[in-house]
Amino acid sequence: MKYGPGRIELTEEERAAAKQALCDNLVTLRKNLFLSQTEFGNRTGISRIRLSLIECGKYEMTWSQFTSMLLVFMTNRSTCHIILKNKLFSERLWLYLQGKRDGEEPDTSFKIL
Repeated sequence: MKYGPGRIELTEEERAAAKQALCDNLVTLRKNLFLSQTEFGNRTGISRIRLSLIECGKYEMTWSQFTSMLLVFMTNRSTCHIILKNKLFSERLWLYLQGKRDGEEPDTSFKIL
């Protein structure tokens, strides 16, 4: 992998769209893991109160909160399948998170050793 300029960057609009897509599906994804707000918050570092506010649309999640939640969902087979099957996020988001450049293909699978 090359270092330096040319990597995909997301606009504020793209970040906002990704956060909204997760917010719109957050309750369903969390419940698919059979986790309470407190349990999910313990995994993501987000307080139960803040998570409740995000779920009911009274607080806009930060990018850090978004990536923390996405990590939990993408490392679980069932929620990962829901996210990918329903194409909740753009390919540019995956390219950005993987540190890819324009024209590169996103990695489609990974394993934790």
